[in-house]
Amino acid sequence: MVATKRYWGRGWGGALALLALAAPGAQPPVSAAVEHRETTVHAAPWEAGKRVVIRHALGSVRLRAGADGEVSVRAERRLEGPDRQAIEAFLRGLKVNVSALDDCVEVSTIRPREPQKRLDQATVNLDVTVPARAPVEVDSSFGDLDAEGLAALQATTTFGGLTVRAIAGDVTLEGKHGKVVVDDVRGDVHITHSLGDVAVARVGGALVARNQFAQIHAAEVGGRAVIDNRSGPIVLSRVGGGAQVTCQYAQVQVSDVVGDLKVNNRAENVAVSDVCGVVTVTNANGSVEARDITGELRVDNRQGAVTIAGVAGKVTVAQGDGELKVRDVRGSADLTNTHGLVEVDGITEACRIRNDFGPVTVQNAHGNLNVTNAWGLVRVDVPPGEAREERAEWQLENTHGNVVLGIPPGAGCRLDIEVSAGTIDSQLAAVAGQRAGNRETAQAVINGGGIAIEVRVDLGMAQIQKRAAPAEGPARK
Repeated sequence: MVATKRYWGRGWGGALALLALAAPGAQPPVSAAVEHRETTVHAAPWEAGKRVVIRHALGSVRLRAGADGEVSVRAERRLEGPDRQAIEAFLRGLKVNVSALDDCVEVSTIRPREPQKRLDQATVNLDVTVPARAPVEVDSSFGDLDAEGLAALQATTTFGGLTVRAIAGDVTLEGKHGKVVVDDVRGDVHITHSLGDVAVARVGGALVARNQFAQIHAAEVGGRAVIDNRSGPIVLSRVGGGAQVTCQYAQVQVSDVVGDLKVNNRAENVAVSDVCGVVTVTNANGSVEARDITGELRVDNRQGAVTIAGVAGKVTVAQGDGELKVRDVRGSADLTNTHGLVEVDGITEACRIRNDFGPVTVQNAHGNLNVTNAWGLVRVDVPPGEAREERAEWQLENTHGNVVLGIPPGAGCRLDIEVSAGTIDSQLAAVAGQRAGNRETAQAVINGGGIAIEVRVDLGMAQIQKRAAPAEGPARK
């Protein structure tokens, strides 16, 4: 079935020509553009189990769900050219076919291969209504796609935006140029794109989104999320099945994830928060921030600051160049830095710290502690309390630099201090050094004993200092 409605008139070129003729002394234009609009309505029967396949170019496609039994198409042609004859010649080869085939209903646009004259505009916009149970496939170029309320959708477009809403099943989208917006899909979503922002929200199943030169924003994913972007920021939140994020030259922000999370970036900042699962972050050149992690945290960063706060699990950090700050870890930690500050405040289990060039500061450590520094100050405070850490053992080593050990009132410990080339300087009378050449040693039991603390300094001072009663630190669990 085909119904046709036509309109002839002047396009922008014709309107400008009329304005020119209205001016005093104006000469008639050589030519005036002619505009033609034509609407046709097509339909074909649909049977349960069949797909709807749309093959289209140079124009938008609007898809909506309707009643069973029929696929209907409203095709609007818009043409503008030098004269009516050129447009009519083009129209003779411009067809919209809607056909019921064995396995699908096919909607196709056929364009003339060799138009007699070049037209300024020759677009066909399709408004398609399909049965709500019919899966739809679209292959389009140079036009936007807007789809809502379908059973499932698979769409490819080269130039044009993709907007998809309220899909009952899976969605697969592939594009190159244009914005992609997906909202409210009950099944899985798979997106492959190049040049255009991607925004995804409310996906019941898994999400795979790949882009190259624009941002990706995704939120409320029920299943696993896999995000891959080359040179555009990534923002991912509220994921129920874990996530894997890969980026090269842009910022990454991930929050509120249930399940394991893996982030790999090359040249920008990474921020991760509110994750229940194992978190692995690898970065080459940019800062890393991780907070509120329930599970093991692993960070490998070559250059850039690393900041960690609130981890219930083991923390492992390999840091190349930059500050490393760790706070409130309810678990153990293995921290390595090459150039930069290492600062730890609040850890409940064993902590191992290695640094080459930079100061190390530790507070509120309640388990075994091993600190080795090559060049820079080591400053460690005994946690407050009376002989609370009887089984804990601390080893504090520095090759070039001082070790400063702070002891608050009432804190108990057993000291074994050795300085190879330097001195022992103590504010506690119980610590008295014994010198033999350049070497000085001291042993002492403070407040009845507690943490066994071994201090070793090659070149520098071992300083034992009194600390005032501190404000209550992170809660020990």
